[in-house]
Amino acid sequence: MRRLLNLVRTLARTLSIGTLTLLGFLGCFAGSMLRRVSPTSGLALRNQAMRWWGISLVRVVGMRVKVEGSPPREPTLMVANHLSYLDIPLLGGLLPTTFVGKADLRGWPALGAVFDAAGTIFIDRGSKKDLLRVMDEVRTALADGLSVIVFPEGTSGRGDEILPFKPSLLEVAAASGLPVAWATIHYATPPGEQPPSESVCWWGDELLLPHYLRMIRLPSIAATVRFGAESVRGEDRKEIARALYVAMSAGFEPSL
Repeated sequence: MRRLLNLVRTLARTLSIGTLTLLGFLGCFAGSMLRRVSPTSGLALRNQAMRWWGISLVRVVGMRVKVEGSPPREPTLMVANHLSYLDIPLLGGLLPTTFVGKADLRGWPALGAVFDAAGTIFIDRGSKKDLLRVMDEVRTALADGLSVIVFPEGTSGRGDEILPFKPSLLEVAAASGLPVAWATIHYATPPGEQPPSESVCWWGDELLLPHYLRMIRLPSIAATVRFGAESVRGEDRKEIARALYVAMSAGFEPSL
């Protein structure tokens, strides 16, 4: 009976996710097209579509979201620990935002097109020249009224600790005097289910599909997003990274 329930849950949720992703893509694409004639209206439509997609998707996977602290009210550069592909709809549903993500995200089935249409800033971490372009795009997004979220660990972890930061993307804050806000993410699963480190956090070399099939069978997921009370400023990206790491580590709850 449990296997049948898992199969039904997997099929129903996957169908819903596919439908939501298609609608989200169409909304973001329409917003992008509208920006050519009305930049303000087009950007608003694209942002609304992205937030609707994020809010709807976390509901479909059975996620209960708890927010501690207050999300930034003004457009800001923000960093967060990275645990799962679920971080994107989770944070995207909480505030008008765009993300800085690895260039290979563009190749994800279905989701890659949504991320692209939603204005994700893709970066080739192996290219120093690409960093200059990304910094310009971050400034443009902030000027457009969007917060920009960076995952400074550079990869997703298993949830037991915050991984060391890669400070390169914080150069835009150091060079421009921008404050950097922060948030930490924590996941929990129901008693008797696989721990979040194995079923929600996606880390190491595991393929996406096997992990997705474990995650989507969970009856529910509890997510806590804790926003920091104070932003960090500095003139050196490494100093900013150290200050953020200390603040986030103090507010971090392991997903174990």
